Amino acid sequence: MLSKIFVGGFVTILVLVALFVFSLRSCLSKFDERSVKSKPLVFTQNDRTVVFAIVQHDKTTSYRQRGNMVSKSVSSTYFIQTNDGSNGNKIAEVKVKKHSDMKSYWVEVLGACHNTAWLYIDELLAYNPFTLEKIADKKSIEEKNPFLKDKLPKERRYYKIVDNTILITALDGITYELSPTTLQASVVSNTEPTVEKQRKVLNKELAIIRQENNAAYNRFRENNKQYALGKLALQAYKDSSQVFEIQKKYLASKEDSITTLLKELSNAITKEDVFVRNRKESINNHPFYSSIKINSDTINGKWFGLFDEVDIEKQTGTFYYNTANGETSLNKFYTTKLIPSSNNNWIVADDKVLNDTHSYLQGGFLLNTDDGMPLHLNQPDGYLIASKNQIGNDGIILLSRIDNNGKQHWQINTGLKEFLTWTKVKNLLYVFGADNKELTGGQINVLHIIDLTSGKIITHDYFVDSNRAK
Repeated sequence: MLSKIFVGGFVTILVLVALFVFSLRSCLSKFDERSVKSKPLVFTQNDRTVVFAIVQHDKTTSYRQRGNMVSKSVSSTYFIQTNDGSNGNKIAEVKVKKHSDMKSYWVEVLGACHNTAWLYIDELLAYNPFTLEKIADKKSIEEKNPFLKDKLPKERRYYKIVDNTILITALDGITYELSPTTLQASVVSNTEPTVEKQRKVLNKELAIIRQENNAAYNRFRENNKQYALGKLALQAYKDSSQVFEIQKKYLASKEDSITTLLKELSNAITKEDVFVRNRKESINNHPFYSSIKINSDTINGKWFGLFDEVDIEKQTGTFYYNTANGETSLNKFYTTKLIPSSNNNWIVADDKVLNDTHSYLQGGFLLNTDDGMPLHLNQPDGYLIASKNQIGNDGIILLSRIDNNGKQHWQINTGLKEFLTWTKVKNLLYVFGADNKELTGGQINVLHIIDLTSGKIITHDYFVDSNRAK
C-alpha cells in the first residue's frame, strides 16, 4: 500500500514538474527569435531553384520585463536551411553548431562555388545546397592535405572565394588554392589580380628594352670616340652605325608596343571602372537605400535617365553613371541619344525626351549585385525602379517595372525600408530584408520572391518559419 502511494506521489511530482517546465518553456518561447545570419544564396540545377541560408535560432533561457523593455538571455544555435525558390516554402534544415560549442564566433556565408555553398561557422564548411549534405569541413580538408594539419586559421578573414576556387591563407602565412571539387590544396605563388600581374611583366620587359637601348647607345658613342681617335676604320664605323640604327628602330618599335599594352591595361581600370567596382562593393557590404540604385544608363547608343526637372538640365556633356540622392526628388524617365566623341567617350545629347508622366520619389534604376551595373530586364526590355513611398527614415521601398519607353507595367510595395541583398534568377527577383522590430541591423527575416512578369510577390518569414498569407 505504501509502495503504491509512494509511486503515485512520485508520478504526480513528475507530472507537476513536467507541467511547470512546459509552462515555463511556453512562456519563454514567445521571446525566441529566428533570423537569417549573413547573405543567403540562390542555386539553380535542373530547373530546380533553392534558397540556401544560415538561420540563427535564439532560444530564450530567462528574461526580465520592465514596462515595454525586455532584457533576456538566449541560447543560440546555427542551422542551414533551404526554401523552395518557386514558392518560398521551407524544404529542410540541418543543425550545424551551438554557439556555446564554438571557439570562434564568425558566422558567415562566403559564397557559391561550383554549385556548392561555402560557409564559415567556427571553421570552413561546404554543403550541397540541394541535399544539405556536408561536402567539406576542417577535418576532411586536413585529411586530403596532411601538410595543412593544424595550419587552418580560426578567423574567417583568411578564407575567400576568387575565380571559382577557395583561397586559404594558412597560419604559416602561405596562401593555398583549394579545389572546391577535389578538396586538394596547392600553393599559390602570386595572388595579385591578373591585370597587376600583366602590368608587372610588361614593366620588366620595358626595363630590359631600355637597358638594351642604353647599352646600344653607349656602344655607338664609344665607336664615335674610337673613330675620331683613328682607332676604328671608316667601314667598321659605318657598319656599327648601321647596326645601331637598325637596333634603335627595333627597340623603339618594341618599346612603343609595350607602352601601348601598358596603356590598354591602365584603361582597363579607368575611373569609371573604379566607380563601378566601388559601387559593387557598396551594395554588397553596405546596402543603404542610396547605394542600391543609380540614375542613368546607356544601351545601344541610347541614354536613359531618372531625374527631376532641375537635375535633368545638368545632364550634359560626357556620359558617366550618375546618382541623384535628393530627398524630395520626384524623378521621371527621360531618354536621348549618345554622340561619340573624338576621345572614345560618349556625349549625352541635349534634346532629352520625357517618356512617361509617372514620377518616382528618390527613384533610381535598381543595380545588379553581381556587377554593380543597372539590372536589365527583357521581354520587354526595361528596368526595375526603386523608389520610396514617403520621405524620411520611415519611407518604404517601392519596386516598379518599366520598359525602355518608360511605360510602367506594375508597382509593388515591398514593406522594407532597406534591401539587405537581392538577386535575379531567370524571371524571378529574390529580395531579402527585415521588417521585424525584434531584429537588429544585418539580421534578415523576409524573403520576397517577385515574379518579374506580373509583379506577383510571395513572402517567407524566417522569424515565424512560414510563408505569409497572400
